[in-house]
Amino acid sequence: MDIDNFLIKHLVQTYSEKGIISERINKIFIKLNVDKNLAINAFFEMYGYPEYFERTLEYKIANMPSYLKLIQSIQYLPEHYLDRLAFAFILYDLTYNRLHYPSQGKYNYKLIERDIRLALDNISIINFDLGIVFEYLNEPTIGEAKEKIKSPIHALGGLSRAKKYEVVKLRIYRDWELKPSSSYAEFARKYSEKYNLSTKTIENWLSRKFSKPRSINH
Repeated sequence: MDIDNFLIKHLVQTYSEKGIISERINKIFIKLNVDKNLAINAFFEMYGYPEYFERTLEYKIANMPSYLKLIQSIQYLPEHYLDRLAFAFILYDLTYNRLHYPSQGKYNYKLIERDIRLALDNISIINFDLGIVFEYLNEPTIGEAKEKIKSPIHALGGLSRAKKYEVVKLRIYRDWELKPSSSYAEFARKYSEKYNLSTKTIENWLSRKFSKPRSINH
């Protein structure tokens, strides 16, 4: 048996839009009775925002519109559970994009060993955080007590600087897909201040993403 090929097929199935992780996240959205697109926009806002975990709740409410709308719609979910749900989704989305050629709508079946290991490791991290959220939603009092004992099991702010950069990149991709400009340069000029990035960086990202198939090692 080709072990690498077997693992890649397993990862593709796990991280697909109808895979087990996506289904678990959707079940949480349904249980919370929250709009999926609103939640996803808020998650990108949370993890793309500079120093999110050092900001006060008042600051977040004043400066993060999607986050504000989200917490208003699910007031009974404590903030640290929302953080875990956001972390799990962002990690899932980053890994999905790592496995995928978005411009072709196909998965990349020629992954290097590092990407295979990372995607496998992320499954357990994602499922752990989703499990914590599920437990709270099913038994809020018990879940809250256990969370106080366990937390922090891993660094909840634990997206590294490099991964936070990836989140910003994904937000820029989403903005382009929603409101594309006549050129990458025009888009970059419009959004460089919003994301505190150089126009050249934004142009390069968009060009690599949308002008040709994206390399797995981009």
